Formats: sequence, structure tokens, C-alpha cells
Amino acid sequence: MVSLQVREALPSWRASAAEAGAPRPAARHWGGVGAQTLALEARLSAWVGPRFNPMVHSGALATLSFVIALVSGIYVFLFYDVTAPYDSVARLNDNLPGLLMRGLHRYASRAFLLFAVLHALRLVLAGRHRGPRWLAWHTGVFKVLVAWFVGITGYLLVWDQQAYVLTLGLVRLLDSLLIFVQPFALTFLAAETLRANIFFITLFLHLSVPALGAVLLWVHVSRTTRPRLLPTLRLGLVATAAMSALSLLWPALSAPPADLARLPHDAPLDPWYSLGTLAALGLPPLAFGLAGLAALVALLALPWLGRARPPGGAVIDQARCNGCVLCTLDCPYGAITMVPAPPAEAPGRRRVREVALVNPARCVGCAICIGSCTAGGITLGRLSLGTMKERVSELLRGAPAGTLLVMTCRQPWRLPLPPGVRHLELPCVGAINRNLVGHALAAGAAGVLVIACPEDICRYREGATWTWLRAARRRRPSWLPQTAERAAVAEAA
Repeated sequence: MVSLQVREALPSWRASAAEAGAPRPAARHWGGVGAQTLALEARLSAWVGPRFNPMVHSGALATLSFVIALVSGIYVFLFYDVTAPYDSVARLNDNLPGLLMRGLHRYASRAFLLFAVLHALRLVLAGRHRGPRWLAWHTGVFKVLVAWFVGITGYLLVWDQQAYVLTLGLVRLLDSLLIFVQPFALTFLAAETLRANIFFITLFLHLSVPALGAVLLWVHVSRTTRPRLLPTLRLGLVATAAMSALSLLWPALSAPPADLARLPHDAPLDPWYSLGTLAALGLPPLAFGLAGLAALVALLALPWLGRARPPGGAVIDQARCNGCVLCTLDCPYGAITMVPAPPAEAPGRRRVREVALVNPARCVGCAICIGSCTAGGITLGRLSLGTMKERVSELLRGAPAGTLLVMTCRQPWRLPLPPGVRHLELPCVGAINRNLVGHALAAGAAGVLVIACPEDICRYREGATWTWLRAARRRRPSWLPQTAERAAVAEAA
């Protein structure tokens, strides 16, 4: 995390700033769940550090789990025999590499589901699944469905009692659809060659469908810039070591082999994949289909349910754009591109080759680009550098000497600020332009305090990071040197 330490030798208002700089979130909507979740993330980051916070890196940990499952699955595939599925898998446990790889394959598959669901819940509670982010949400839903399908086919390939129970449920569903001329269950009573062909087809699906998951992952991050596909190196090593330890301490074992002459009544079921699948397959076929379709439609419709951001996006006045490309570099969602500049309308105006243009289909309304624009030529609805200056002037008009102006982002919490301060709430603190800070000080504020979200839980990914870097004069447009002694950034705890 970028750190900008507030100096001790500062004016008296710094005491109030320090008191306001570590507020405890109080719920404002979502019944308190969203605020408490973000508060839990912040506390966990304070305990283990943001680089080791599994909630923050849940999406990246899901990707890492996918990679581990893929690599270990390739090793298992090298020893798999479709003519002797049970024995070929069981022999993997006879040596340490096979035991480790089989265990990693199972635990990484479970970890993918765990972190994917945790990632989805985190985004929903933070409201980060709405608007243009619907594409990432939809691809995430289908990635989980792909993972479930691949996991089920993987358990079928073992061909133990658990696989037999799963097969009976799936066969019952297929036969109820009247797709095949003869009952599909007879396939497993046929010759060994035909049965081996069934395992070959299942193996082909188990190996090929993950390629669809990789394509979905690419689409999933296609609307973000600088996506964090993998966790930090240390967290990745810790996660891999944890899965390896589980693989050796509690190895992946097969149930007794499937016996087609007996119905297993006490077969062990994997709670991550098999148990829920069998519960669903136990429903009547029509109920199973309707329930599955209803659940899928509800998940896909979630980005448009409840309170949503007004339509539209940021608008750039190309007549004022100076082609600095800072807004393009800062946009976390790649919504701004540079296009050839139109002919200059004003005589004597400096000609630029390219100007910025916003794609409204990708703009999430974070207003970070307003903080990047040195020309003050970007508006987001009614929000612009000019309207923010007007609001600051209103807040400070008639304010007593020594008044502190506090700027915060709009989040599902209330910040318990000290009495007497003036408060300006913005979509994201990344919208704070250096000219706005200077205007506030010139308008009578004794000091300006920006309270940013912890960088690892920023609702708009990089708004807090850019604010810290601009204030530390490590990223353009950096804050002006003359504001350094009377303006600071603090982190909401």
C-alpha cells in the first residue's frame, strides 16, 4: 500500500484530522451487511496486511486455484486409463508425487468454488456488480457453472461408489427427458468396449470444457485495466503450501469401487460437488429444470435489480482537451480512449493530435477521470470540477476561521466526523483534482483532509491508490507543492 505519512509538525487542525482519519463505518444501507463486510475486510487487512487478505484477493485466489487444478490435472491424466478407471486412479496414491498431485487436484477444485463464491458475495455487498460491470458478473456466473460441470465429470471418472451414485442420478434425469431410444442406464451393462467409450467421452469433456472457462476468464477481465489475475507472490505461495499440506495430511481417497450389481446406500459424498448435485437430481425432472432456470435467471438479472446508477457516463469537452492522456491512463475500466482531434474551432487555440473520448458502455461513474483532467473539461452528470468548486465555496461561506474541509467517497457507511468540519462527499476520492484542493484552501479552509478507503477495498479499484500517489507527488497530476502543509490524505479504518 502506498503510504503518505502525515507530518507531526502541522497546524492545530491536524488533531481533528487525525481523529477523523480513522472512523469506524456505520451502516447506511444494505441492512448494514455491506458496510460490515467492508469493515471486516479492513480489519483483516490491518491484522494480516492487505497483501495477505484472502477476501481482497478472492478473485485472484480463484484463478490461482484454477491454475493449480489444471496443472495437477495434467499429471493425473498421464496415468489415467479409461479401460481401468478405478485402479488407475487408486495407483496414484502409491507414490508421493501421485498422492500430492491427486490431492492438489481435488483441493484446488474445491478452493476455486470457495473463492469464486466469496468473490461474488463481496462484489454484491459492495455494489460492484451493477451497470457496465454486468459482463464480468455474467461471465463469473457461467465460470462457476463450468467449474461445477468439470468437477462432476471428474468424480465420475474415478468410478467408485460416489461416482456410481452420481451416475444413477444423472441417468435418471437423462432417461426422463426421453432423448435416447433405449434407457441410458443399459449403457453401463453393455460390453466393456462400450463402457470404455463412455469414460473416454467423459474424459474428453473433463479436459476440454476448462478451455471454455479460460475464455470466460478472458472476457471476465476484458473491461478492466491492470487486472489482478493472480495474488501476490507470498499469498500465492501460502495458498499453494496450504493445499499441499492438506493433500498430504488428508489425502484424496476413493470410495470402494462401483459395483453395478449393488445399490450403494452409504457411499461418501463430496459436500462441494456431489451432495448438492444429488439433492437437485432428486427433484422431479420438471421441478429440477424450472428451479435451475429460475436460479440462473435471478443471478443474471441481479446487476439490474435494486438501486442502479443513472444511465450515461462521463462526457469530455473535446474543445478543452489538451491531449495529456492522463484520464486514459487512470481509468480503471478502460472506458477512455484517445481519438483523432476534430478541427480547432477557436482561432489561435493550440492544435492537438488526439483528444479523449469516453465509451459510456464501459463507464461506471467513478469520476476518477475528473481528478485526472488538468483542463477541467470532464463532467459526469452534474458533477464537474466547476460544480465541485461551487459546492466547496458554499460549504466554506461564512465558516469560522480554522474550519477543516473533509472530502470522502460515497460508501455504505457514515463517517463520524468531528463537529464543526465541512464535509464534501464524492463518488470516489479519485475525483479530487489538485485545483479543487487549491480552491478549497483559497476559499478559507484551514486545511483539507481527504479520507480514502483502504486501497485494497476501493469500490472503483484504483481511486484511493491514485489519490495517495497524487498527494505524494508520485503520479500526475500531482498536488501542488504549496498545498502540502495544509492538505493530507488519511485512510478510513
